[in-house]
Amino acid sequence: MLVIVLEDSSNNKMGGGQVITLEAMKVFKRFSKILLVDTNEASVFLNNAVDYYEAEKMVVTKGGNALVWLFRSVFRIKDNVANKGTSNSDLLVYAATKRMLVVAFLLRILYGYKFIYHSHMVHKNSLERLFIRFLLFFAESVIACSSTVKESLAFRKAELIYNPI
Repeated sequence: MLVIVLEDSSNNKMGGGQVITLEAMKVFKRFSKILLVDTNEASVFLNNAVDYYEAEKMVVTKGGNALVWLFRSVFRIKDNVANKGTSNSDLLVYAATKRMLVVAFLLRILYGYKFIYHSHMVHKNSLERLFIRFLLFFAESVIACSSTVKESLAFRKAELIYNPI
């Protein structure tokens, strides 16, 4: 089994969201190998997680055109997985940010990778909320960190799991 953990540390070297991702990685480590994909090479989160969880590191640095970055990231992840010979049935993608939710969605649409999304916030902008709900239609499951977040998602596959901190 391979779990691809998608994280965006471009605005934080180590923040609250990354702490929760580390907690999720504790669970993943029990039953799978981990490929940790992050956007910041200098991320404290990335380097600590790779060492502690024996995860393989992959950096997809942001820059330039967002659409080019998005597809380049998806294709690089696909190439990495293809080189491992991992079948889709032995693969799960975990996305913890909105930006990485889009990457997970494209991996699902283009390659059939199953994904889960860990939602940490209520999306107040109605257009953004509709877009997120559309992407989540393709998710295997969603983890909501509070009942308010779960209710705002209006997603039948949402599971309420409170953050441990």
